[in-house]
Order: sequence, then C-alpha cells, then structure tokens
Amino acid sequence: MAMNMVNSLRLKSRTINNWLPFLIMATLLLFINQSIHSQRIRPIYSGNNYVTILPGETMEQIVEKAAGVTPSANQLAWQRLEFTAFIHFGINTFTGNEWGKGNEDPALFNPAQLDTRQWVRVIRDAGMKMVIITAKHHDGFCLWPSQYTNHSVASSPWKKGKGDVVGELAAACREYGLKFGFYLSPWDKHEPSYGDAEKYNEFFRNQLRELLSGFGEISEVWFDGACGEGPNGKKQTYDWKSYYALIRELQPSAVIAVMGPDVRWVGTESGNGRPTEWSVVPDVVQNLDSVRASSQQFPVDGAFVPGDLTGSDLGSRDKLKNARALLWYPAETDVSIRPGWFYHAAENNRVKSPERLAEIYFHSVGMNSVLLLNIPPDKSGLIHDNDIQSLKGMKKIIDQTFSTDLLEGSSVKVSGKSIEYTLAKPASFNVAVIREDIKVGQRIEQFHLEAWDGKAWNTFSGGTTVGNKRMLRFPMITAQRIRLVTDASRSDPVIMDFGLFNGPEIAEAIRKVRKIDGSVSLGSVYSPKYTGGGPGAVTDGIRGSYEFTDGKWQGYEGADFIATADLGTIRDVSVVWAGFLQQQGSWIFMPASVEYAVSDDGKVFRTVRIVKNTVDEKDEGTVIRDFTAKIGKTKTRFIRIFARNRGHCPSWHPGAGEKTWIFVDEVGVK
Repeated sequence: MAMNMVNSLRLKSRTINNWLPFLIMATLLLFINQSIHSQRIRPIYSGNNYVTILPGETMEQIVEKAAGVTPSANQLAWQRLEFTAFIHFGINTFTGNEWGKGNEDPALFNPAQLDTRQWVRVIRDAGMKMVIITAKHHDGFCLWPSQYTNHSVASSPWKKGKGDVVGELAAACREYGLKFGFYLSPWDKHEPSYGDAEKYNEFFRNQLRELLSGFGEISEVWFDGACGEGPNGKKQTYDWKSYYALIRELQPSAVIAVMGPDVRWVGTESGNGRPTEWSVVPDVVQNLDSVRASSQQFPVDGAFVPGDLTGSDLGSRDKLKNARALLWYPAETDVSIRPGWFYHAAENNRVKSPERLAEIYFHSVGMNSVLLLNIPPDKSGLIHDNDIQSLKGMKKIIDQTFSTDLLEGSSVKVSGKSIEYTLAKPASFNVAVIREDIKVGQRIEQFHLEAWDGKAWNTFSGGTTVGNKRMLRFPMITAQRIRLVTDASRSDPVIMDFGLFNGPEIAEAIRKVRKIDGSVSLGSVYSPKYTGGGPGAVTDGIRGSYEFTDGKWQGYEGADFIATADLGTIRDVSVVWAGFLQQQGSWIFMPASVEYAVSDDGKVFRTVRIVKNTVDEKDEGTVIRDFTAKIGKTKTRFIRIFARNRGHCPSWHPGAGEKTWIFVDEVGVK
C-alpha cells in the first residue's frame, strides 16, 4: 500500500502498490479519482528466483536477500491461476483400486460415455483454470496410445483401440480456454525395464517426449516421488535432471511439480495450507557451483535436489539463518473431492459438501498456495452429478462472498506502518483479502486489521505471511474506518490488493460464551504467532471460529496447555470445560487428554476428572470440541486445567515426528 511513500492507488481507491512503513511519507496526493503517484527506487534482486548466501553475511543481509527473491515467469503465471483441477482416471477407475498392480487387463477399460468436454465445462464453471490428467499412474496403464508399450488405451475395447483420452482432454481444454497439464508416474509396475536404471530412464524419457510434443501447450508437468518395486522386484533410480532438461526443451513455459524445481507439495492431502506459508525456502538448491557455472535459462535445474519439504516451518528467519541458497519455491495444495483419488461408487454419498470445498478454498488459495482439486470421472467416463452439485454450491458461495468489495470508493490515508480506509458510510463485512505484488518478492511477516468503534481502534483479525493471496474470515464487523497494519516485514511491503467483503457463513461463526467468574493464570507459554489476543484470551467470552487463523485461538507448539482458574472464594462447582480445535493438516491436534484438578489454597491440588480425546486424528476437516468434566458438587476455589499435547505428528502424517500444536479457546466453570 504505500511504496516508499505510495506508488499507485487505483481509481477504485483501495489498492496502493508498495508500502514502505519505515520511511517518512513525503507526499500524499488524494485528488482526481483519489489517485496517488509517487515512487522511490530501491534495489531488489530483480528477475532471480534464487540467490546464494555468501559466507559471513549477516542476518539482516540474508533477510534482505530473501525479500528480493522473485518468481520466474513460469512460476508467476502458475501462481496467478490459483485454482486448478486434477483428474484421476484410468484402469483403477474400473478395478476399484487406488494403486493398481500393473497386471490389469486393458480390456477392463471401456468408458462408454466418456466426454472430456463435459469434464472441462464442469471444471471451468467451478472457477478452475487448468486441468491435470493422470496420463499414467503407478500401474503403468497409459491413457494415450504410447508407441513404447501395449499397456494402454490402444489395447482396450474403448473406441476399438483408437481412442486417446489425453488428446481429447487437451483439445477440450483448448476449446474452453483452460490450461492443460499431465501427471506421469515415474513408478511403473508394469514396465519390464523398471529397475534397470539406464533402460527405464530412456523408456520414461520416450513417454515423456510423446506427451510433451503431441498435445499442444503444456502448462504443468506433475511428478510424485513414488518409487516401489517393478515387475522384476527391483527399484529404479530416476534421472530427474534429464527429465527436467527434456521438459525445458520441449515445453519451456511449463512448471515442473512437485518433485521438480518450480512447484512444491504443501505436505498434506487435506486441502489445508500452512497459516505461515513462505514461497522463499532455503537450501533446495544444493549444488551451488553448477548454478554459478550455468548460463542456461533454467540454471537451478542442475542444482535442484528433490526432497521432503513438509515441515510446518519452511521459510522463517530461523530457517534462513544458516542457509546457503534461497529459492522461490511456492506451494501447491492437492486434495480430492472424495475420500479416494479415483472414482468409487461407494463414495457417491461421501463427496465433500459445498461448504467444505469453500473452506478448503480459503485454506489453500487464501494461504498463499494454488489449490489442485481432484475430480475423478466415473466408469462411464463422466463426472458424477453429486460432484457437480458440490462444485456448483462451492462456486455459489465463492461468488456471493466476493461479489462486492466494500472498499470501493473509500478514501485512504497512509501513516507509518498503517493504511487507513474511510468508507462513505459504515458497512458490515466478515472477509478480508490481502495480496502482495509477488513480482517483487514476498515480504510481510506479520500484520493485523483494526476497526474504529468511535473511541478506539480494535483489532479484529490478523496473520503472518501474505504472499500471492491471504484470505481472512472473522465475525461480522460493522465499521466506517479500517486500518491494515504491518507489524513485521522483511523489506518494504508491496501490497497489490486489499479488499473487504460480506460473505455467507460457511462454518460455525465465533460465538459468545459465558465468561468465567474469576481470573485465570497460564502455566505454559503460548506461541507469539497465535496469542488469541493475550493472556486473557481463553476467558474473554468469545469463542474462536473454525477459521483457526481468526486471531481468537491461542496456540501451543510442542507444549502442554496449563491454566489455573481462581474463583476468588470457595464455591460449589459442578462442571468444568475447555475448548480445543483440531486441524491435523496444519499440525494442530486435539490434546491427548485434559486433566482437571481442584484446590482450596492454590498449592495442593487433587485430580477430579481426566477427559480423554475421542476425536479421530485422521479427520480431514476442522473440528472444535469441548472437553467437559462433570464433577458433581465440588467445593473449591482453584481449578487447574492440564491439556496434554500429543507431542509429535504420527507416522502416517506428512509431518511425522514434528511437533504438534494445541489450539485452545475458552475455559469455563459452572
């Protein structure tokens, strides 16, 4: 929002490019159409999606370099898509498997009503901008007539062996104006040469070349890292660098994901991004000498090493301090509309609801990520009506939410770290959208939003990173004056967009609860990222919502939650409770148990109840649960609540072994 002062405030008077909170505002012109024109030139690491860190550089220098790392042209175009579709379709659709064995009979593949134009219409109407097809999954069955194997549609009865799913889908995407990409599984359980490094890598490159050269423009090539045994019982060593080189040669505008140097996996298949999502991450580029020596268009390719980037913290200052190189490496969040990735008739009634899909949209696109939503066609070759209706409902919610930007026509005042908006009249809103201009980097580390109530500024929401897009939901606010305040930034923030909206509720709103009588002291330290508003947050009478970044939840990373309530005098207490949130895709789990203990003097406590967790850890949604203890009529003055942190993510979790979070809001007694 202001550039070194203010660079540009568009005619609608809500967007200011480039906000420099640490310099003095020299001029602020709010005249014709409320446009502001002023600029100061500052050096940035323009056009580079990576930078090396020199020995002896200070933390300040490293942070400044991180602020200047920018996306490549391919990465920028990809990030602007925001919402894309995955199509899992193949032999598994007809066998009912998720992972085939490689020995399936191609005669099983016969989608009599297959219509890729229907797929693309559904996807386009839902607001998605690209389609990625599983051209070959682990079973090795190819959806195009590859000349390098008979295990393909050419050996199926569909269209008498003359069909080509990939070709038809590519043509449909061109017809309807969508981008097109493909997934090609490196693991091939059918191919006899798999496990013979040289032979199979050549086989794989040949199939890759067919897909890259025979279907028009390719916008994304999607690899996973699955590497199991082939039909000979051997595993394969993948020649990733040769795959990258072929893609760059034949489709230089395509991004390579997620075992590639352009796009990374967010780390979970729940549809939820990280609340703190940095696009600049350290030490993915490891062979620095090859980068320095390279003069090619994509110098990072030769130095990129595929690896695990699924931790809860990838790009904070703590992660940067020992870095040798930084790379712009944005996140893609993949999730299926159904429990499985391929179509299964038994899951027809388990399609995610419009509300759940809208929540996923907020938690992915709204958390500096691109959402890749899987929509698997059925055995007939069509997208099932249940999926279509959920997609339509989701699109309706999104359209209703963003139909009117309430900051249109507002006046703007920039002061220090804040930008204040004054509307023509008071308005009600419950959604905010902030975008940085990532063409010049990602910089904001923490921010908050305030509303003027006539006497004082009150914080109503906030967060950490912004990046391409940050969406916030909160209880309905009515105000005429609003401030966007940057609390911490790596360099001059460059805000491209800020808007306020009044959207339909898609999850349980923050609700009022009865405040506890007395005071509560905390015996553990909450994270500075999730304070909930400070020490009194858990007893302020306002319950946090399903949007765990709403600023109302108090978070504890790798630590137990301990609190002691002092009722002031000895009283009869019959019920004690504490509320917690689970969002396992973001490393937030319910406590393993909550212990309640009482005391007359605040020194000697006796346990009166232990409430164990009953919430399924693998639940992909957001769950709020009160751990309630009925303790009869117990006379006490002090009550201690001890919520035991799970400790570490379980083995099945993408963050296995990493610290888990406890999110708590509101404790009470009756």
